Amino acid sequence: MTLATSMRLSTPLSIEEKSTILISSNPSITNNNLTKLYKYSQETEIKSYIDQNGIICQCQQLTERALLAQRKIFLRKKLGEGSFSCVREGFDIFHQYKVAIK
Repeated sequence: MTLATSMRLSTPLSIEEKSTILISSNPSITNNNLTKLYKYSQETEIKSYIDQNGIICQCQQLTERALLAQRKIFLRKKLGEGSFSCVREGFDIFHQYKVAIK
């Protein structure tokens, strides 16, 4: 929505256009999704393993869903709300770093 309005900055928006932009944007959906992501980002699970001495140890670690939620929150903050829906995660071929791909 902001991309379409920023292309014609020379002409100001009329009252009807301003009202349609405000009505058509639905922040509750985005806020609801972001709330779910924050809820999932703190999920942990307890893993048990046997160390070298034969002692059973337990550790608490993040679930895969929590790691994915944290990654999505980071991308959303970095790229903005509107562009997140068309962003995938990939790898830079030369440096092997995770990057966002539009």
